[in-house]
Amino acid sequence: MIFHRLFFVFSGALVLHFTQAQPTACTFSCPDTDVRGQALLKHVLAVPWKSDFSVFECVYGEVDINPKAHSCFYSKMDGKHKLSAGKDECPVEAIPCTGTANRFSSPGHPEVPAWIENGRYLLYLKENHT
Repeated sequence: MIFHRLFFVFSGALVLHFTQAQPTACTFSCPDTDVRGQALLKHVLAVPWKSDFSVFECVYGEVDINPKAHSCFYSKMDGKHKLSAGKDECPVEAIPCTGTANRFSSPGHPEVPAWIENGRYLLYLKENHT
């Protein structure tokens, strides 16, 4: 019984910590170019600012028919580069938000969990079988 109460209190404190840890307003946005001078690209699957993750994603690459892109992940709290994939090509820090010209790779649509997308596809297959 005491274990359940302690677990409940600990879980509540943990949830409260994580909900307070995420900034609600924009504090950092993507730099316009990476270290090699490649432009910031719009990418539908990029991790948006408004997500449950503690990072947001900036996608850079050549603007061609078949772009070779790489991702840079930045912390929402301090704007520092967080994940090491492609770190050599990524700017060290994100730029502070100005309120008017904030730039992100994500178009800003809310995240759709993968199980919803897969469920829609399976429903489509069920209704449109051949």
